[in-house]
Amino acid sequence: MKKARRTVTVILLALVLVLPLSYLTACDNGENEDEAETVDGYYTENTVRYYIKANDIHVMELPIGLLFEPSQTYFELRPDGTMEIRAIFKKNFPAVLKSILQTADADLSELDVQGIVDTYVLELMPAFTLKDIPFSLGLLEATLGLRIEGLDFEYKGVKELCDSLAETSRLPSVLDLPEGLGVVYEGKYRIKDLTSEVTGKTFRAVYTGGSAANGEPYMVLTMAENDEGKETLSLHIEFLNITVTGTTL
Repeated sequence: MKKARRTVTVILLALVLVLPLSYLTACDNGENEDEAETVDGYYTENTVRYYIKANDIHVMELPIGLLFEPSQTYFELRPDGTMEIRAIFKKNFPAVLKSILQTADADLSELDVQGIVDTYVLELMPAFTLKDIPFSLGLLEATLGLRIEGLDFEYKGVKELCDSLAETSRLPSVLDLPEGLGVVYEGKYRIKDLTSEVTGKTFRAVYTGGSAANGEPYMVLTMAENDEGKETLSLHIEFLNITVTGTTL
């Protein structure tokens, strides 16, 4: 049961992306906006989109990528220094999620969402509350640049979800959510050419989000080229054991 609860927790975090992006974007290194504009690095010459296929999302060996619509799930870098991470769920994602959870011998309704909020979210956003999901999601977007797209609070299943979280701090056993639901992150980025002290090889890193007090960024994506000669952009979140790779068409 303990393993199943851990699996459910990781799945939920991977789906919502709140925790990784909270750590990556909510903290800063004390620089003001003018100072941030002077950091070294460069941007892409044109808008570049890296599409993320189902088998290019790895979360504890679970097939999380099956939940997302590949044509609407990608990293995008723009010449103005802004970037977007978009992950839109498939129409049948509740059924697919249920199947994944059954394979992992887990149940979403067993998860104490308040416990996750207390442990990870409140330190970053003290006002975040499960009692008022519309307010908390607005806070999420205003603070982190992270929004839940396609969430209609008048939709019956969404009302049931919000009521369940407010009253029990748990998800309903059956998720009934509208089509077009997804998670979108908007932020700034910069590219730097770095040389590995171990191998001596030079690689391109994409920095986005805030930085720790020591100046180290919370999220670094790596640019490379695959065997077919296409550009790739990879994100690795170590504490959740998540690796996501996008590839140009």
